[in-house]
Amino acid sequence: MPVRGKALASGFVDLPYRLYQGDPLWVPPLRSDVHKLISAKTNPFFAEADIENFVAIDVAGTVVGRISATIHHAYNDRFGHEHAFFGLFESVNDPATVMLVVRNGYQVLSLQASVLQFASTWICLIR
Repeated sequence: MPVRGKALASGFVDLPYRLYQGDPLWVPPLRSDVHKLISAKTNPFFAEADIENFVAIDVAGTVVGRISATIHHAYNDRFGHEHAFFGLFESVNDPATVMLVVRNGYQVLSLQASVLQFASTWICLIR
């Protein structure tokens, strides 16, 4: 589901805080900084890129996955390719949720790009 409105934006931002709560190795960014990062009003990158954020929501209405899909036009013009990037990926440890989140980003980006890649993101499923 595309992130529209304050409630979904807050769910998008808050997900890693819930997922990594209690992990002594996780150093959380300031929530206000992440809100600024995903806002077209405060992040100048939105002026030169098409960015769409998505969340997966469970039956209880809780955000359980997120991903950001980006097409950076200046990058594509410079390198002559139609690249698209995924980032800010987080998900509960559930393969179906992972597929739903990635599929949402992929469907939007595949319409506009020929090469899809994850940007500074590792996907790891731990059993």
